[in-house]
Amino acid sequence: MLLTQKEFALLELFLHNPARVLTRTEIAEKIWDCHFDMETNLVDVYVAKLRGKLRRLNETEPLIQSVRGVGYKLA
Repeated sequence: MLLTQKEFALLELFLHNPARVLTRTEIAEKIWDCHFDMETNLVDVYVAKLRGKLRRLNETEPLIQSVRGVGYKLA
């Protein structure tokens, strides 16, 4: 399993903030160094890609959980 630079940076962000809910805005600003546009699903797409790659290693529930209306957190 190979991670892209952005996927690795995203995983690293979650690992440095265990069990803390990270908002989509916070993720976008830290990973893409840009102001988050509410119209884009860029963060959601990358979280889904990373989840898919991590799921291959761990067949149980996803390590990255959605927090509805807020963002994501590492389980």
